[in-house]
Amino acid sequence: MCATVAKARLNQGLNQGLNQSVNLPDHTPVYPLVYQRPNPLGFTLIELMIVVAIIGILSAVAIPAYTGHVTRGKAAEAPATLADLRIKMEQYYQDNRTYVGGTCVPANGAQNFTYTCSTATKTAYTITATGKSAEGMANFAFTINQDNVKTSKFDGTVGANCWLTSKGGTCPAAS
Repeated sequence: MCATVAKARLNQGLNQGLNQSVNLPDHTPVYPLVYQRPNPLGFTLIELMIVVAIIGILSAVAIPAYTGHVTRGKAAEAPATLADLRIKMEQYYQDNRTYVGGTCVPANGAQNFTYTCSTATKTAYTITATGKSAEGMANFAFTINQDNVKTSKFDGTVGANCWLTSKGGTCPAAS
């Protein structure tokens, strides 16, 4: 009796919007076989886990690449400043016929490196840019002298006669 009452109520519910009667056979189950929410709102756990996995993969690639770009950007300060200081030292030498007393430390703008002028004599000088630890540049150093001989250490990689611009970079072959 319960099954026939339930089928009658189900037929009555189906007929409300259709104005037709639907007769269910006796072997039709009263409850639907697959449950569906009436108004699906939000996200399922699987959908959220897929999004988290995609964000994790993108982060694993993007963060190291971004960090490398920031490091190369900070390291570019030293060669630019050293080249400018070399020009100022050569101009001073032309005016005074000595390097002693020349401008070998930048007046301003030195954010990532400390600049020192060692061995400034009448005919020679060496300017060194050493990376600041607080800026994450502790493993960087660049030098230049009066003969335009350059040396560098870029994140631990040593360049004997040039300024390296990337980790693992090499100096161009002399021709």
